[in-house]
Amino acid sequence: MSAPGYQRFFAEMKRRKVFRVAAVYGGTAFVVLEGVALLADGLTLSPGVLQTVTVVILAGFPIALALAWAFQVTPEGVRRTDPATTADIDAIVAQARGKRWPAGILGLLGGVAIATAGWWALGSRPATDDPGASAEESTAALTKPADVYLASLAVLPFANRSADPENEYFTDGVHDDILTALSRLEDLKLISRTSVMRYRDTETSIREIGRELGVATVLEGSVQRSGERVRITVQLIDAETDDHLWAETYDEELTAANVFAIQSDVARQIAGALEATLVAGGPVEIRPPPTESLEAYDRLTEARFLLASRGSANMFRSVDLFREAISLDSTYAPAHTGLAEAYLILYSWDQFTLDEIKPLVESSLDRALALDPLQGEAHTARALYLRNLGRFEESEREWRRAIELVPGHANAHHWFGIMLWELGRFDESRIELRRALALDPLSRIINTNVGFGEYFARDYVAAIDQYMKSLERFPNFSYTWILLSAAYSLNDQRQDAVQAARKALELSPGDSNWTLRLAAALARAGDEAEARRVMASASAGDPTRFALVHAALGESDEAFRWLDVALDKGSPFIYELADPGYDPIRDDPRFQAALVRVGLAE
Repeated sequence: MSAPGYQRFFAEMKRRKVFRVAAVYGGTAFVVLEGVALLADGLTLSPGVLQTVTVVILAGFPIALALAWAFQVTPEGVRRTDPATTADIDAIVAQARGKRWPAGILGLLGGVAIATAGWWALGSRPATDDPGASAEESTAALTKPADVYLASLAVLPFANRSADPENEYFTDGVHDDILTALSRLEDLKLISRTSVMRYRDTETSIREIGRELGVATVLEGSVQRSGERVRITVQLIDAETDDHLWAETYDEELTAANVFAIQSDVARQIAGALEATLVAGGPVEIRPPPTESLEAYDRLTEARFLLASRGSANMFRSVDLFREAISLDSTYAPAHTGLAEAYLILYSWDQFTLDEIKPLVESSLDRALALDPLQGEAHTARALYLRNLGRFEESEREWRRAIELVPGHANAHHWFGIMLWELGRFDESRIELRRALALDPLSRIINTNVGFGEYFARDYVAAIDQYMKSLERFPNFSYTWILLSAAYSLNDQRQDAVQAARKALELSPGDSNWTLRLAAALARAGDEAEARRVMASASAGDPTRFALVHAALGESDEAFRWLDVALDKGSPFIYELADPGYDPIRDDPRFQAALVRVGLAE
């Protein structure tokens, strides 16, 4: 009895070696595509190269099958395939029956291999440079946090169990040092101090904290300092189930060496419990303690406590305490770093000029890094200092080194993101700012500056959306209101811009820079007379803010006069020349000259 028609057809395909050709072609195509993909990534070739190769391979597949059907290779060369007899076909069908893997499966796999490769190259492989991709899709891909963490942790403020409430700063110091040690874990999403401090003495449950901060685990602790002894208790908790994953109580003689040993052991134990990996600084437990002087450690912890509290008086007092720590132990690297950080913050608050802090900051950071070149915080401070000097290439190297050493340091990502938007590298800035936000989700300044990055990129809708999200959580932060005003103004929401600027001044009355932002908003809204009146009331504002008002009024000569003042004075805002508020004067040759003068162009 003759075989059914479909079996005879497949038998004829097998006789003509069509399946074998399909299998070989598919396997070869897949290998070729993998090789081209590797070359494209390694040589940073356009995604179009891979797509072109894929199209050629897909187009060649049916041609290869047609040629396999029509021709055969013989010792005499290539010639048309001989017609088959009924007996030949029946023999092939009989031979195939009962076999578990008929030859056709290989051909099918070849086709699947090619289809999979084509789908991967043309559809699933990300191609952010694809000109056909929508702006929304490209922005979404860039603004997602790039880090993929194996674990996530919030270290809640430690409770002070000491009889003396003055030991609060010591308790905070232990908490801060454990955070610093844990920030060296490259696989760990570690929530920053700014966000976790909101949960001091909280009634919020562990589960709620975990959800609010987006973490799977929480570390609780307490510190009791009594006479010559210190007792530190810590417990690691699953935020979803409230199960205790690890707990330990350390009861030791109160020495600097013991305090650092406890901190190191806590970091090591957590790394083991969460299966995270320590980076370039090395396992914290084998690093030598930065000081053996308990007095120096006390001065440092109090200084950092005051510095974090801000306020001019607190910051100046922190300078004195950092100096006392150094006098007690001149080899105490974090004390030198803290002194440099204090001066940099005081400069940003207009308490010193850049020329006044330069020798102090340079000598402190040189000493800190000579003592401990693996101190990520010192690299962060140096990066910020170099940015203030306009030495952007050197600053970027320091940011990257700092992030390599302490990947969990939110401020390093935050400040690096700010410098990147100043350089006009908006997509990279978004990535760093989103990383900072993931690590410090309750920081009002980072929440706001994520929107500021969108503003600099001229995506005013995204900026407004982020500012509104920030204001839902921090409704009385005048900085967010004033930046919302600028975004509204350039998004042609002129009256909304004026109202937002007035709200900022209501929250921070008398702020000259906010007053000048209001004047710029009024100028763009067409109320020139009111804009001039408001500007006249802000004689103490930064010269760049006067320049922005004159740019909004269309007065380029006055705008450049104020920019020259800012360049001569060394304004802390002079590197914000990418601000869209300068767009009315951006095409003027004098603007290019200003960019060259500050190192933002050649």
